[in-house]
Amino acid sequence: MSDKIRFKVGDQLLSYEPPVTPLQIIEDTDPELTNGDNPLVGIAINQRMFSLRHPLKRGGRVNFIRYKDRYGDEYYRRGLTLVLVLACDRLFEKRQLEIGHSIEHGYYYQLSDENPVDREVLQQIEEHMHEIIEANLPIEVEVVEHARALKIFREREEDDKIRLLETWSEELVELHKLGGHYDLAYFPAPANTGLLKHFELRPYTPGFILRFPLGDNHKNVPEPKDQPKLFQIYQETRDWAKILEVDDVGALNKVIEEDEITEFIKISEALHERKIIRIADKIHRNLKNINLVTIAGPSSSGKTTFAKRLSIQLRVQGIKPVRISTDDYFVNRKDTPRDEDGNYNFEALEAIDLELFNQHLTELSQGKEVEVPQFSFETGQRKEKTIQLKLTEDQLLIVEGIHGLNPELTRAVDRHRKHLIYVSALTQLVIDNHNRISTSDSRLIRRIVRDVLFRNISATTNIHRWTNVRRGEREYIFPYQEDADSMFNSSLLYELAVLKPYIKSALKSVDDCDSGHRTAHRIRRFINLFQKVDSKEIPPTSILREFIGGSSFSY
Repeated sequence: MSDKIRFKVGDQLLSYEPPVTPLQIIEDTDPELTNGDNPLVGIAINQRMFSLRHPLKRGGRVNFIRYKDRYGDEYYRRGLTLVLVLACDRLFEKRQLEIGHSIEHGYYYQLSDENPVDREVLQQIEEHMHEIIEANLPIEVEVVEHARALKIFREREEDDKIRLLETWSEELVELHKLGGHYDLAYFPAPANTGLLKHFELRPYTPGFILRFPLGDNHKNVPEPKDQPKLFQIYQETRDWAKILEVDDVGALNKVIEEDEITEFIKISEALHERKIIRIADKIHRNLKNINLVTIAGPSSSGKTTFAKRLSIQLRVQGIKPVRISTDDYFVNRKDTPRDEDGNYNFEALEAIDLELFNQHLTELSQGKEVEVPQFSFETGQRKEKTIQLKLTEDQLLIVEGIHGLNPELTRAVDRHRKHLIYVSALTQLVIDNHNRISTSDSRLIRRIVRDVLFRNISATTNIHRWTNVRRGEREYIFPYQEDADSMFNSSLLYELAVLKPYIKSALKSVDDCDSGHRTAHRIRRFINLFQKVDSKEIPPTSILREFIGGSSFSY
């Protein structure tokens, strides 16, 4: 019996004696693939993504990943972060680099001593990064036994990685090695540093931002756009993590293993409630000037549960909130705008009957009664039955919908009469000091779990829709987030530990021949880093209940 590994590349069938790397396959097909304006950065074997230097154990169908492809920019980002880590490792003996959140088309970083990073220090970092890139160093991949990985990071005294590896559930650990520096590998990287020439370091007190080029043009780093309100809400959540003494996945796993998760959940939920109370207080203080509250945010940010919990706190203040959703003002399916591919664009503002919606806002403010429509997503039509609504003097209208910050949605109401709220799940927990958790991934996990449990929508369908959903967010939601009067971060430091069994079960239905398997496999690898938490620990009013069920609210 042959021990050769076989790969199918287009119509070619190739076989190799193990071990083999994707670079060898490229060398036998077209060595020029790694050159040019749109070079190859990675490879997918049976829809699983690998670095070009990854030692492959089994064969399959090969798909090449170029920089300008859907996942290509993620390879580029991973490579640049490794270059930054190596540069800081060489420069600073006692100041460790700590990754934070995504902002301004990049990642925010601080140094561990939390002293501000001045321009002189930033210039030193940039010069070292360019030296590493010009040297075209190989980004190697090593798959080692767990004990070996633990030894490497204990010798380097990297406590964040030690904590994670001490709760590691697998026998093997994949590492990236660049210039003698080791890092845990959660996402593939390019084969060499020479590709990674375009980036920008921008000071952002007290740290800085590593900014990336746009995916469709890897020579162009977009102009920065200040996001002070978003940065503040991220920093607030970072402070929450410090209060709870849980900054990374390893620390969370320790809390779970030591059976302290029940109290941890209670404190996390209390921090959420305190923030909601503050927003309600802010509305109450300015109530004489407000006759409309809008709640906006991207998909699966927890807008609905937030709206319900805010309503309760407003009731405590003596305010009687009345909620309506822009979803009920969708135009009939045949009138829904389409995108450039001819698909229905439900994220577009024009998918809402703006004329009717603003007419109702005007009439409600005049004390008139209106007939609020009810939309059926099953039929794509409005129902015959409507809801009669008339506001009394002690009632406050709350509008929930993804376009809530867009002034066109509520153009019938003067800006000074509106209180705009932005809700998003801005994940602050990191895997370790050099590897962040994607906010987009966290929301996708929420969405898949909810839709499998309650909407009969498969994980595969949601993965394929996600690109369009994200495009709609960038076009219709994110440009207005800094206009918000209040922001609420709905992420919970413990939530991925609760969602772990749900998402693993949901992803089983994703066929390994489907392109969505790339995302499914990546999420499975990532979610396996977490210890599991039983959902019975979650209170019935938690935002997380919107996605797993068992809420005391009706939806």
